Amino acid sequence: MGRTIFGKLMLTYLSVILITLAVLAVLLSLLFQSYYFYETEQTLITHGQQINNLVLKYLNDQITRQELEYAVKTLDRALNAEIWIVDAHGNIYFDSRPFEEQWFGNYLEGKEIEQLKKAEIITRIGRFGNRFNLPVITVGVPLFIDQEVQGAIFLHSPVFGVKNALKPIYRIIWLAALIAVIFAALVNYYISRKFSRPLQELSRAALQVASGKFEEKVEVLTSDEIGHLAKTFNYMAEELGKLERMRQEFIANVSHELRSPLTSIRGFIQGILDGTITGQHQERYLKIVFEETNRLTRLVNDLLDLARLESGSISMNWSNFDVNELIREVVAKLEPQIREKQLQIELSLEERPTWAYADRDRVEQVLINLLDNAIRFTPEGKKIKLEAVPDGDKIVVAVTDQGIGIPPEELPYIWQRFHKVDKARTRSKGGTGLGLAIVKRIIEALGQTISVESELNRGSRFSFTLSATKG
Repeated sequence: MGRTIFGKLMLTYLSVILITLAVLAVLLSLLFQSYYFYETEQTLITHGQQINNLVLKYLNDQITRQELEYAVKTLDRALNAEIWIVDAHGNIYFDSRPFEEQWFGNYLEGKEIEQLKKAEIITRIGRFGNRFNLPVITVGVPLFIDQEVQGAIFLHSPVFGVKNALKPIYRIIWLAALIAVIFAALVNYYISRKFSRPLQELSRAALQVASGKFEEKVEVLTSDEIGHLAKTFNYMAEELGKLERMRQEFIANVSHELRSPLTSIRGFIQGILDGTITGQHQERYLKIVFEETNRLTRLVNDLLDLARLESGSISMNWSNFDVNELIREVVAKLEPQIREKQLQIELSLEERPTWAYADRDRVEQVLINLLDNAIRFTPEGKKIKLEAVPDGDKIVVAVTDQGIGIPPEELPYIWQRFHKVDKARTRSKGGTGLGLAIVKRIIEALGQTISVESELNRGSRFSFTLSATKG
């Protein structure tokens, strides 16, 4: 039982409750005992004073000795208390119960005699010397004659009598404690189960998720920490499910992207080897094989770049460089594709250098990817605009095309690996589906942001920031 959270909570709560109730029961018992002893003492003091009045009547010849003894013995039986009348020196003059001659004598201590001389009331709990075999509650009331202390009246009530009178109260206290323990145990069971059941559900759901069932959910019943934990678990399971789907899609996409060119290469080479493709056509098909090989090379390089970027293993070579100069270099590198489609390039750059602090090679890779996408998806004769605009401590670099645009519902997904808005067109135009994913991760690795604005059939604008510097 103690190995589970439920068992630990039960044991802990019950232990605390039992100890608390036991201490409370003991304290209540002591409190009642103290109160009962006090009440008994007060009762004995009151009757002691009554006996004092009887003695005075006896001394004044108002009652006889027999009447005095009868009255004292009657009080003895009523109070269950042995009554003594002693002189000023502590010698017993009268005892309400039968006694042997040997019992006569002085049973008072010097301290008690002094108290009597000062007219103080004596209270004691004990055996009163060796006079009693069991503890008694003793009260000594000064005996006044002619306003002087001439002795005392002692009343001795057995302690066991008080304790016997308290037994019903003790039984009530311990019975109430037992009922409280049972009630507390039931409440504790409910609370412990309320805490442990969601954790058991979480444990069960975690095993399901570990086995690959990411659709498993935990019911959220409360808004406390456990409810928050259940919500977090459900969110984790959902994200793991997304990651698993992405992994499966990634494997499927990579397999597809590799299989297509490999199938083409294998088919053409096999045709050349078995003579299906004659010598006059071999050069043409070898060029296709060469292009497919280049496509495979680009795909593998993009996959390696993306893997290194996502793992954080790529180190950035930070330096100051002129963004305007870099943009012009990128345009020059892609000049053949631009001329092939007769595209117009508009450069919106400042005449003076625009200095940025970043990894120049990686920024060049971003610009090549964005401009290459713009060239491939912009119809012939249309315009592409590149700009670099200082904005405070940032530089906003943008590539705007007049291409096919991106549907609004596709915009959140364009940064994902192998996501292609138009798969047929993308494949025919030589894209791998990894360019934008690489671009986004490079910009994030530089600590900057990238965004896109697009209107279907009117074009797109990709913009990203760089840290500005003075060069």
